[in-house]
Amino acid sequence: MGRILRRLFEIQKSIEEQQFSEKDIGDGLNCCEKDLQRIIEEVRIMYQKLDPQYFFFELRPLVAGYEGLLFTGILNMGEMRLTMTGGTGGYDPSFQMFESALGIKF
Repeated sequence: MGRILRRLFEIQKSIEEQQFSEKDIGDGLNCCEKDLQRIIEEVRIMYQKLDPQYFFFELRPLVAGYEGLLFTGILNMGEMRLTMTGGTGGYDPSFQMFESALGIKF
């Protein structure tokens, strides 16, 4: 995933600085496509082999956020506890990075 994002940000930067060729952009996007296809295949394997009970009860809680989180040693926080909800187990923040790198805005 990191390689794809790095490549997308390089393409974005070259476009912003107007130092690009259409061939370079096409080649970069084609490499991203190949990497994404590999990721899709890996996710298919994961879907076939990952036990839903294990995912729901063991892995999903790890990405669910925090409830009653207490920061110590931070000025002006006192004893304030925070609840920060995270994404669900099916959510991947990489999509926001793709959208940003490609200049997609909603």
